[in-house]
Amino acid sequence: MNRYLSIIITRFIGCGSILSPAYAQEFLNLNTQVIIQPASNINTKHLEYAPTYYGRGIVFVHAKEQDQFIDLKLGMPFFELMYAELEPDGLPGKANSFSANIRTRFHEGPTTFTNDLQQVFFTRSNSTNGQNVEGTDDRTNLKIYLADKGREDWENPRELPFCSDDFSVQSPTLSLDNQQIIFMSDMPGGYGGWDLYISDRYSGTWSEPINLGTSINTSKNERLPYWHEKGVLFFSSEGHHGLGGLDMFASLHQEDGTFSRPVNLGPKFNSRQDDLAFICDAEGKSGFFASARKEGLGKDDIYYFKSDQSIFSQSLLETPSLVSMTLAIRDEASLTPIPGAAVWIYPMGPLGPEGLGVHFERTVVKNDDGSEFILLKLKGDVDPDKPPFVSDLKGVIPVRLDPKADHMLVLLADNYLQRDVVLPHASIHRGNEYVLGLIHSQQEVPPLIPDKDCIATGALVLDATTQTELSGVLVQVRSTCTGTIQVMETDAEGRFRTCLIPGCDYQVRFLRTGYLEQDYRHTPGTDAADRIVYLSETDLEARTGGTPEAGDVLILEHIYYDFNKSAIRTGDERELESLAKMMLKYPSMTIELQSHTDSRGTAEYNMELAFRRGESVREFLIARGISLERVQLKPMGESQLRNHCKDGTPCTEDEHQRNRRTEIRILTVDPQVEIRYSGQ
Repeated sequence: MNRYLSIIITRFIGCGSILSPAYAQEFLNLNTQVIIQPASNINTKHLEYAPTYYGRGIVFVHAKEQDQFIDLKLGMPFFELMYAELEPDGLPGKANSFSANIRTRFHEGPTTFTNDLQQVFFTRSNSTNGQNVEGTDDRTNLKIYLADKGREDWENPRELPFCSDDFSVQSPTLSLDNQQIIFMSDMPGGYGGWDLYISDRYSGTWSEPINLGTSINTSKNERLPYWHEKGVLFFSSEGHHGLGGLDMFASLHQEDGTFSRPVNLGPKFNSRQDDLAFICDAEGKSGFFASARKEGLGKDDIYYFKSDQSIFSQSLLETPSLVSMTLAIRDEASLTPIPGAAVWIYPMGPLGPEGLGVHFERTVVKNDDGSEFILLKLKGDVDPDKPPFVSDLKGVIPVRLDPKADHMLVLLADNYLQRDVVLPHASIHRGNEYVLGLIHSQQEVPPLIPDKDCIATGALVLDATTQTELSGVLVQVRSTCTGTIQVMETDAEGRFRTCLIPGCDYQVRFLRTGYLEQDYRHTPGTDAADRIVYLSETDLEARTGGTPEAGDVLILEHIYYDFNKSAIRTGDERELESLAKMMLKYPSMTIELQSHTDSRGTAEYNMELAFRRGESVREFLIARGISLERVQLKPMGESQLRNHCKDGTPCTEDEHQRNRRTEIRILTVDPQVEIRYSGQ
């Protein structure tokens, strides 16, 4: 008995030197007081693991409890992806299936998302047309797939180029700028078992994977990597010294591209059973991991941790993670490059751009609507011929910026008007090109002449209610091949123009304060080069001209449902929130909800679906204090299609989406009466 205790104590002390080496203090703070509790709302007697942050919740892997298909090799149901929103206490609430389009009757596994949440990388069993595909070893391996966010669900899933029928790749995690991916694989040439690999995204594809080497990988298994935005790689290993089974480790991504020697997260997080799939929030004060510890309900359960202190060192928290990208300075009208353009760049602080007073005089100007903007004027003691950044012969400036901060850009060029613009942090990703247009001082507008390598595209952006042009609309053009983003604004006439490389689809998104986000997918050379885009105000009352009247019809284009479902998608509720606000403001208002579907499915089924969708909207309003009798339902089904997409007619998802809408007809409303009292 004494000998056994001696062995355990020696092992624990021995690990102590491994758990907290001196260099770990450079990026970790393992002396925090941590509270750990099970995620009871999502854990079952089966397996739950691999949590990933998504939107207002987490996506995780779950073994289906009710499934006629059993993986004979694992002796348990196949895995699927689930989503649960986080409650105010940080714990996940009730879980639902994550995606109808991604789900199959085989395995779906760990995920990762791009920063803008527009693409998902996920693990799936190798299958074609609903049938497993086996490799030369007669087993079905795992692959990593990429899918794009559509209006209803994830679309266009395709495998990454380094996948194979003969070995598995799985559990992806992305770098902060979305241009590198780390994953686990048992591909030939590794150090043993599962190893971790890295691949870079170049010109629309991924490079040949590179093994992370012996600093990370061992002769045993390394699993489930998670690359935090601060550059710390968390993963689980059986090969590094630990407390038992799989332990969770951390390694810092260094300036030369390598990773530091791993640090065990210690007994606060690791147990004598398997511990894996660690993730944490941006500040490192809360997060999740999976564990097979004995107090759990199943083989692996998900646990939540929180702390008053960050698990990251203060020096790491204070160090900005800079990423490399380019600014492209172009003529606003012709899109030709402007060489020699002078650019000043200032990070935006709590009180505005930092350091502008050194080179520029600032005057705050108020608009009629109460909003403000800063008018900049170059000081006389500053030489404009010696700016910190100058565009090259191609109009390009390479820069390294903090992706967590907005930046003020000031641009000067001979024969062009000065331009001051804020570069939003959401557009700062490694390899991205941010397009900035300057207006010629002569106001000449030559025709757009695309070069031989690209095809011109553009759009006219109008207010959906007034049909007037909208200037200053932020336009993001993202390549679905490379993930890179061009960012520009609509001009004074509400137009934007750019030139796109053929052979790839682009997602074009429009954002303007006070308006609902709008987007479309564009294929250069196939789709029309120019479009008209209508943006709807977020304030429904503003769409009525400021005073709602009986007979007004409000079309809600931005209430999205999963295909064939009646539940309103989380995050697509802004128009309904505005409707509830307006009905609370006008207590006499009664409305009729007309719910429309697309043509897919039978007319009878679509009428039933329309009724259920109308009910979901009414329940939404009732939950916000609107009485039942003020909301009438009139399901329309597919009876009033807005385009040619009838039964049997081939249509795109965008064309089908145009028919899925909710129309609000105001039945009664009494005008508000302002009561004034005399001075008596």
